[in-house]
Parts: sequence; structure tokens; C-alpha cells
Amino acid sequence: MMVLRLNPLYYKIVRFSQPNFRSKKYHNLRCEIFDSKIWAWKDLKEVQLPYHVLLSHQPAVLASGTVHWLTTHNHIFSFNMNQEIWSMFALPEPLKENDHYKKLVEFEGRLALTCMGREERVELWVMKDYGNQVWNKTKTLSIEAFINDNRYTSLAAFYNSDIALMKGYDEVMFCKFQNCSPIAVKLEKHTDPGEVFAFRSDLEPSCLMGRN
Repeated sequence: MMVLRLNPLYYKIVRFSQPNFRSKKYHNLRCEIFDSKIWAWKDLKEVQLPYHVLLSHQPAVLASGTVHWLTTHNHIFSFNMNQEIWSMFALPEPLKENDHYKKLVEFEGRLALTCMGREERVELWVMKDYGNQVWNKTKTLSIEAFINDNRYTSLAAFYNSDIALMKGYDEVMFCKFQNCSPIAVKLEKHTDPGEVFAFRSDLEPSCLMGRN
């Protein structure tokens, strides 16, 4: 879901699903859009990806008016909500061929990518120029101390530009980049956080139909 205008409220919801007909030449996806202006769903032309390319099950990331998913074979699938068109582009050159754990995130309003290497550190790559797809490696976070305590540790999201949210088995941790000092929050017994979704609210009531 993406809000396109606040007053009056205008938003769209995109949904991808498997169609009844499966092609043997490519991986096709049904694409539907809910438009709050007309208060109805509409079908768009099916997405046709290379047969071996699949979308990740990780949560989508919204940046630059576009929704993004990681795909297999080290690409990013994007869907522009205004223009209602999709495209694909490659990861940063140094990350194309490695098999490290990668995750798309939003960082200071920009599309970003984290890569967890074998050296027990997390690299943050930020797309500085979206139109030309220019990536810069911005930060590196050592997670050696976290892995020693919880070997299932991985980066989940960013609270702000200096604080990362890490997740481990039965706990989540807020960690500062400058000194890697963690603040751990224990979860209920045997609770493993599979995915983390950002939730922000200004506590103001809103009518989804855009009416008073």
C-alpha cells in the first residue's frame, strides 16, 4: 500500500499472485491494483519474468514512489505505483556474484540493501541516485559480539540513520553504529521473529475512503 496524497486521502494497493495459467517459457504473475479514487480493483497486464526468476518472500520495501522486492539471481523487482509499471535492475556490482544473506531496507527515505558477510559484519549499500541506479556503500556494522551471544542474529531494519534493529532467536536488539552498543528486548519464550514490519502512527484517525 502507498499513500499518494494526504488531503484528501488517496492511496493504492498492489497485489501479485499466481494466475491459473502457468507459462512454460516465463514466470508470469497476475497484477492487481486497488485505487481508492475509484474504490475498486483493476487488473493490469500480467508480469512476465524470466522462468528462473522468483520474488523473495521478504517484506516489500517502499522508496521513491516504488515498491521493491529482491528476486532470485541477484536482481531487484520494482513496481512504480504512480505509473503502474514494473522493471528489474541489478544489485551493486560487488554483490552480484556472492551468496551472502541480503535484505532490502529503507534508509532515510532511500532504497538500501544490507549484506551480511562471513566476516561477521553487515554492510549497508544505499542507492544515492535512483534514476541512474548508483549505489554507495555507506556503513559497516560489526555483529561479532551479537553472534557470540546469539548465532541467529541478522539485521531486520533501521530505526534511524544511526540505530539498527537486529533480530535473533527469542529477542530483538537496537544497536548503535558508532559503538555497537546493543539494547536487547526479550520476546516471549520460544518466540522467533520471522519477519519485522515497520509500523508508524501519528495516532490521528483516518478515513480510508477519503471522506469526512
